[in-house]
Amino acid sequence: ACKGIVPREVIRIVTPGTVVSDTMLSEKESNYLFAIYFDESIDISWCDISTGEFCAGRIAEGGFEQLTETLVRVQPREIITNYPEEKAPALWDFAARTEGIYISCISGRLNYEKSAPGMLLAYLKDTQKQDITHLEPMKIIDDSVSMRLDKATVRNLEITETLYEHAANGSLLGILDLCGTA
Repeated sequence: ACKGIVPREVIRIVTPGTVVSDTMLSEKESNYLFAIYFDESIDISWCDISTGEFCAGRIAEGGFEQLTETLVRVQPREIITNYPEEKAPALWDFAARTEGIYISCISGRLNYEKSAPGMLLAYLKDTQKQDITHLEPMKIIDDSVSMRLDKATVRNLEITETLYEHAANGSLLGILDLCGTA
């Protein structure tokens, strides 16, 4: 038995985007933490700490419309940004209207490289209080070499849910979930 005061410290801060517990996560959904760094362009980065997936990109054209399309596609659980609500009210309104998204401004709270990936990594180091080397090498997402599908197209193609029942069963994703491997 110890005598005297036992030193205690915070070992991890759990936020919606940093959950790693199997009991709190769905095996069919990603749990993304999304970083948005506003500068001349919009720098974005996201990761799923439970799988190690780590991506980044830049939005030069299209501004907020392209940002919201990306957010709808990625479906993050948490957004961190360097802009407070007063500087980016449309972003904060989007988060408030979208169920299940938590948003916070970390400007001035952490030292980070002036980029979305730098902000995201600094946030993870601050909240996880442990090694995060399990993250995969960052994958750069370049929209000029890929095709973006807007929300209406994804809905009409029934990729993740059926058009009328709004159920995964019968969608492309639902069918692929039934496939087995040899």
